[in-house]
Amino acid sequence: MMGKSAFRLILCALLLFLTAIGGCSSTDGDDDPESEVFQGIYIVRDLTIVEDARLVDSVLMTVTNNRNYALFFWDADGLFVDFCNCEGSIFDFGTNLAVFNPRFVQAGNCDTVRIPRGEFVADFVTHGDTVYFEQRSIDSLFQLQLLPQ
Repeated sequence: MMGKSAFRLILCALLLFLTAIGGCSSTDGDDDPESEVFQGIYIVRDLTIVEDARLVDSVLMTVTNNRNYALFFWDADGLFVDFCNCEGSIFDFGTNLAVFNPRFVQAGNCDTVRIPRGEFVADFVTHGDTVYFEQRSIDSLFQLQLLPQ
């Protein structure tokens, strides 16, 4: 038979083991997606005409787990304009570049000018609170200027 002190020792060891396992569980919200929300403007400029020949729209961007994004566009009057709402994967977010890979684009006249696609140079530091994403081609400039919300 087991003595009382041996029984207590085994019981204490079992309680310590259960406490340690309970402390390792992920019930503290680690599995919840981490989202960042930004609001700003999206600019597309045709550099072959003049610098003022551009389209500008307001945008709300949500980035979840630094891997997925959603962009919702509207103009100053609250109406939808030339840009297309989209969502997809974003790679290298938070570094000096961001690669937009759209998976879903709102139906309509959505081409490469109306949705961010491909690699953008990212600047999270130089402009204060504003985050800049910029993509240059030979004759165009695409730019997102966003403030964290």
